[in-house]
Amino acid sequence: MVYYVGLLAGRNDLELLESTKEGRNINRHYYSREEIDAEVERPVVRALRAMMELRNSHPAFDVEGDMEVAIPSAGRLVIRRASGDAWAQLDADLAGRRFEITHS
Repeated sequence: MVYYVGLLAGRNDLELLESTKEGRNINRHYYSREEIDAEVERPVVRALRAMMELRNSHPAFDVEGDMEVAIPSAGRLVIRRASGDAWAQLDADLAGRRFEITHS
């Protein structure tokens, strides 16, 4: 059985692109179960999963909550979500390619 998984921070699949001649297939690798088992252990995939779990479980992301977006300086982005006493904030340095997520 072969699985397609879109959020494994995968690399371009040049073999698939060449075999299908379909441009969008460059980033549509079809993972085997063994490949998935290996990929989910990569640090980047673990970090993505942790962010998804935070987004899906933290009360700050309640549909009735508030969101504020600010650009305090060039190359810096701050997004804050809040609901009641719960909050979560992304502080991104876009130029430096760094970010920090803090939350209640």
